Amino acid sequence: MIFDAAQFFMDHSVYYATEGHKQCQPGWINIPCPFCTGNPGYHLGYDLTAGYFNCWRCGFKPNTQVIRSLLLCSWEEAKTLHKKYQSNTPYRTTKREFKKREFRLPVGCRELSPSHIKYLRGRNFNPYKLIKQWGLLGTGPVGRYKFRIIVPIYYNGVIVSYQGRDITERNELKYKACDEAGELIHHKQILYGLDQSLGDTCILVEGVTDVWRLGPGAVCGFGINLKESQLSLLYEKFKRIFIMFDDDPQAVKEAYKVGHKLVHLGCEVTLNLIKDDPANLSQKKANKIMSDIFD
Repeated sequence: MIFDAAQFFMDHSVYYATEGHKQCQPGWINIPCPFCTGNPGYHLGYDLTAGYFNCWRCGFKPNTQVIRSLLLCSWEEAKTLHKKYQSNTPYRTTKREFKKREFRLPVGCRELSPSHIKYLRGRNFNPYKLIKQWGLLGTGPVGRYKFRIIVPIYYNGVIVSYQGRDITERNELKYKACDEAGELIHHKQILYGLDQSLGDTCILVEGVTDVWRLGPGAVCGFGINLKESQLSLLYEKFKRIFIMFDDDPQAVKEAYKVGHKLVHLGCEVTLNLIKDDPANLSQKKANKIMSDIFD
């Protein structure tokens, strides 16, 4: 299901363009951006394939955030409208065909090697389960992302970014994100695990390995400091949110801060603080947490 932006624009008298302006590209539908200032133009585009808004000047915007800004309505009204305009047959331009944009993974990216498998097993993960669930890949001894597990980041079924996790434990930068210029959406504007979420409930954790441990139903914002767009996505998708950050003082402080913001938006929030990193839980204990919350 993808938000039918064209129908929404027509029903609410929002003028849009698919061509005739320099910002318009095949496969996009464009409107003036209500979020940024500067020279007027059709800078806010909606990707008809992946189903997301992106301004060429101020970046990615969640659908409910765009609806709320255009109609000057409440968050709840925006969320209701977003659900109303979900469609299995989104708008397609008839004047010119377009293909889904290709996303380039790092040089040398391939299936996980024995070294990658050994690293994951050393952290008590089931490598083959992770490959199946999360599409993990790996790099070899060459390139800027050498000796890393490559973690594809999806949004509406499209790879929009990635992270690379060092497997040598000798690199000061354990996690290395995709260069910003190469991302279709900046990773700090979306949520890892959103595509695999389960219904209207999720567990919010800090990082990708925490998501791996808990499995589908867990999401992360790549750290404890969530951006407005990430909060909007949580609100847009979920009614109940369990926050499970690490137990260090700064993480606990941010967990309360994030929880307060989500409650203000109208979510039902529970702080599920544990004494450890969720990724270090035994698989049995992680499965029990998921069962208690989702069953």
